[in-house]
Amino acid sequence: MIAVAALGFSLFVYAGHPEVPPRGELAARETAAWLHVVARDAQPGYWIVVRGTHPGDQVVAAASAARLTHAVMLDTERQEVVEATGAGVHISTLCSLLDESVRMQLVRPRGYTLDKGRAAMTRARSHVGSRYDWLGTVGVQNDSAYYCTELCADAYHAREDGWMPRMVLHPEQLARYGDVVFDSGMRASRHLR
Repeated sequence: MIAVAALGFSLFVYAGHPEVPPRGELAARETAAWLHVVARDAQPGYWIVVRGTHPGDQVVAAASAARLTHAVMLDTERQEVVEATGAGVHISTLCSLLDESVRMQLVRPRGYTLDKGRAAMTRARSHVGSRYDWLGTVGVQNDSAYYCTELCADAYHAREDGWMPRMVLHPEQLARYGDVVFDSGMRASRHLR
């Protein structure tokens, strides 16, 4: 019995434990507050890094004890994100991304200017329809497919400029290549079930 309790406790405190989508009034208020921060502080081409709740996020968290599991390119002018998921590179709404996340970081890429941000968004959008880079997630990158952070880095010409790591670029590492403008921390509402 003690072993079962210890296992249960270790899974609870382990950073890679599963997270469920936030629900309820407090979660809705938290999402609204995040959307307000993005509207106030973000520019086109910023990165949003989240601890998501989709199956892929759960796998990333379990495998790496990650507190952040997914990254997207932010299009503030359309309230959309360009993201790479198992379904490939596609466009989603900013609100739907944040609704399903339990933590959000807003990151301004290094050397950011509005012109660079808009150009990065154009480049990211040009990859919509590309395949997901499954082998890239284990360090064997494909220049015509993208995993989430690879898409974010590619939008800023990381390979051409020499700052794309040879191995996997994990979502938690994006802050090394920019400045964290905002970090929500984990949602309070995730403890209310």
